[in-house]
Amino acid sequence: MPTLRLLLAHPDADALAPAMEAAAAGLAVTPCDTLVAARAHLVGTGFDGVLAADTLSDGPTASLLELDVHVPPFLVRVDDATAQAEAERAGAALAFVAAPDPRVLAAIALWRLEPTVEASDP
Repeated sequence: MPTLRLLLAHPDADALAPAMEAAAAGLAVTPCDTLVAARAHLVGTGFDGVLAADTLSDGPTASLLELDVHVPPFLVRVDDATAQAEAERAGAALAFVAAPDPRVLAAIALWRLEPTVEASDP
C-alpha cells in the first residue's frame, strides 16, 4: 500500500497527527494549526489530500481553496449540518460531521483518498 500524504489543518493538529498515523498504516500526516502554515505547505509540498477543521484561529479553512496553486481533495470536518452545507458550497470534496477522533479522521481520509492514490500509481 502506498503512503497517503495528508495535510491536516486543525487547531489540535499536533496532537491528532501522530494518533492518526498510529490508527492507519500508510498514512503520513503533516500537521498545521494555522492557515499561514497550511498555505506554506500547500505551496511547497505535494499532498494527496487536505483534511481540515472548518475554521482555524486565523480564519476559515475554505480560503485554502482560493490559493493560486493546486489544492488536492479538500475534506472538512465540521460540528453541524449548517457548517457542512457551507463547506460544500465553498468547494469541499467532502464535508462531514464528526467528533475530532483521530481514528475516525484517519478512516475517513483513507476511505475518501485511497482510490486517488491507487489511480496515480504506475
